[in-house]
Amino acid sequence: MPNIALAKIEKYYKDKGYGITTENFSNNNLFRNTYEKVFVSCVFEPNKEKAISYQGENTMIGGPGVDLITKLPKEVYDIRPRINYDFATRGCHRNCGWCLVHRKEGNIVKIERDLYDVWDSKAYYVTFLDNNILAQPEHFKLLCNQSRKHRLALDFNQGLDFRLITDEIAYYITKRVKFKMGFPRLALDTPDLIPIFNEKLKLLRKYARPKFTPFVYVLCGFNTTFEEDLERLNVIRDNKCQAFLMYWNQIRPTPEHTNLKGWANQFGMFRHFSFSQYLTVKGKKNNFNQLSLIR
Repeated sequence: MPNIALAKIEKYYKDKGYGITTENFSNNNLFRNTYEKVFVSCVFEPNKEKAISYQGENTMIGGPGVDLITKLPKEVYDIRPRINYDFATRGCHRNCGWCLVHRKEGNIVKIERDLYDVWDSKAYYVTFLDNNILAQPEHFKLLCNQSRKHRLALDFNQGLDFRLITDEIAYYITKRVKFKMGFPRLALDTPDLIPIFNEKLKLLRKYARPKFTPFVYVLCGFNTTFEEDLERLNVIRDNKCQAFLMYWNQIRPTPEHTNLKGWANQFGMFRHFSFSQYLTVKGKKNNFNQLSLIR
């Protein structure tokens, strides 16, 4: 996937007639110094050290992996490169402890783009990276209707906030938009959301086709126990959804969680075997304390 900030910078300078290269020139200072300007974007903090190693008089380094302050100039930020990959909205009101969005983009969801600002008029699908598009339900419906008009598929890559699904939004999700993966992405981040997850899933299935199988992110390692992580996965499995377990990026996964991820992130295994059956199939030793939760 292209880096949006670098794509905007590229278009800005190309429109001014500059020659551009997007090749990775590593840490070769001699090669790097042949350019008038060098731009580095770092999305994830583990890559910060490598990004900073590019520092030089002609280099600008930014991105949330480096800091939350450096921003593109407005004339560059407002550019719409139409690479079929962008944000329709920015910000999120949830203020989750593990997330930087509220610090970087603010607690109010602001509308920035519609389909025609992102789509190149050729691609068969468009990816949106919005952190909470359903906080702007009318704009979500607009994107659905625009994509339907052109028979395009959409991918709301960061997941839809199921807490904001109403009867009307459930209808749009299941009847008015074609998803790139064939189904929407959701996220069951904490155990306290299980009751509302079950409720909203029933609402979606009120309109959905029989084999409706949402893709559900599961965050582990932030403020939940292994047993709570397993509980959420079992809820997802019982509801015949697909799961994708992710580790919080500041932990080192335990062997138990490695097994859990191996089970959850293989849809065939997850669908046909319980966790304890998976451990047997894989020849793992089931030695967890809370056996009552392992089916």
